[in-house]
Amino acid sequence: MAIFLSLLTKLAPLYILLFLGFLAGKYHAVQKESIAKMLVYFLLPAVVYLGVYKAEIKNTFFLLPLVFYIIVCSIALMAFFIGKFLWKDSTRTLFAYASAAGNIGYLGLPLCLMLFGEQALPIAATLILGLSLFESTLGYYLFARSKSDFKSALLKLLKLPVLYAFIIGVIVNKFALSSPQALIEVFNLLKGGYSAFGMMIIGLGLAGISQKDFDGKFILLSMLNKFGLWFLIAYSLIWLDQNYLHLFNEITYKVFLVESIVPIAGNTVSYASIFKTKPAKASIAVLLSTLVALIFIPLILIFMDMAS
Repeated sequence: MAIFLSLLTKLAPLYILLFLGFLAGKYHAVQKESIAKMLVYFLLPAVVYLGVYKAEIKNTFFLLPLVFYIIVCSIALMAFFIGKFLWKDSTRTLFAYASAAGNIGYLGLPLCLMLFGEQALPIAATLILGLSLFESTLGYYLFARSKSDFKSALLKLLKLPVLYAFIIGVIVNKFALSSPQALIEVFNLLKGGYSAFGMMIIGLGLAGISQKDFDGKFILLSMLNKFGLWFLIAYSLIWLDQNYLHLFNEITYKVFLVESIVPIAGNTVSYASIFKTKPAKASIAVLLSTLVALIFIPLILIFMDMAS
């Protein structure tokens, strides 16, 4: 009960932002497409650059985000393949993205800090880098491919600024170069708006829904993948490392597990809005998975505590 109440308290401000987004879309005609582009093309690159710029890059720095990236891509490709037998429209793309990408940034990160303290920050940040890499490569490509041919989708992918933010951040960090202080301050301001706008865009998506946007099959299968499949993979990898590989420590296991069971990523709505790939349907799935997470995450944490 204590875990549930703590989690509810921590999530309350995020739900308030979601509700404010709903009000903005419902009564003030705020367009989610504009907010989505701000998130993807300006705020996300700032967050990724700062994460890489401030990280301590060791020999194993890229291992954890690489593992996370491989898992996300594998689940997305599996869901994309299965989706062609279930839907004949762009819901297939939405299903692939929603099954794989979790809300590890503006929900998973504060949750890990609440549960495990500041020691969780660098671990969670590297996982966010792994997810951002997926969102900026395969995830973005799947959405772009649903609206254009291979060449056009690839060109759109190469124009995505977060790719270059990541590369430049690594170069600046690795060679101990300095970034202008004014630029860092701007990026810090942009980072502050990432969580707020990320939650509000879900509310904006909900403001435009209708009964036809509710797809029970899509919601159920997406959440089974996001919660069930993701948990099984994460738990298996943790067991493998604990017993045989010994690459990571206990706090890494805990953060990795929590980040594996967060709800569907809010950026599902962002990309769906940019490419007009049923953003209302995406918003419903993100909202319902976030509600389910209120029960699911505490249950998993209690189970893991009993098993340890």
